[in-house]
Amino acid sequence: MRFTGKGFLHGIGRSAGKSGREWLKDCLRRLTGSAVEITLEVKNSYWTDSYTYAGSLVDEFIYNSSSQGYFLKINPKLGRLFNAGWTQLQWHQRLKLKTDLAKWLHGFYASHKEPYPIKVATLKHLCGASIGRLSDFRGKLRRALDELTKAELITSWKIDLQDKVHVKKRDTNYPGTPDRGGIAVATRGHSGRKGWA
Repeated sequence: MRFTGKGFLHGIGRSAGKSGREWLKDCLRRLTGSAVEITLEVKNSYWTDSYTYAGSLVDEFIYNSSSQGYFLKINPKLGRLFNAGWTQLQWHQRLKLKTDLAKWLHGFYASHKEPYPIKVATLKHLCGASIGRLSDFRGKLRRALDELTKAELITSWKIDLQDKVHVKKRDTNYPGTPDRGGIAVATRGHSGRKGWA
């Protein structure tokens, strides 16, 4: 994968000055030194087996100081996961979100064509919230869902008497078109649309 640091930084809404360029290079260093862990459980009628793979997402990168260009080599084992399908997010909409929980919810609901009701406690567990009391998380969740509504990523939400969160996504003819809003879920490939991540 090739890109320029300036183009990448502008694409994510960050300054392309010296501090922005150093930030990007530092992020890529961390990505090469970090591990993604994936566990697969295989169940049959007699037992359950579990297999875990761990590896970095970015194998290596090369930076050319004169062109300020990058070449990234993605771990091919993890890269194959994207062949099974991936989710596109509208970056300009994501930039409107301020809180980490709202950003996590944006990614979570982007991967659901039709969101199903889910318990508040399950969302707390899935997002890895460190808030101790469920009632405190529920308040934070309400504010994050309001943030998604204000950014027009969802039309409405409610928490029912069974403490399940119901979310209604925008109703569009083709979810994810830049002019109509929404979230696109691609089954294979890359759309090539600018401004999407």
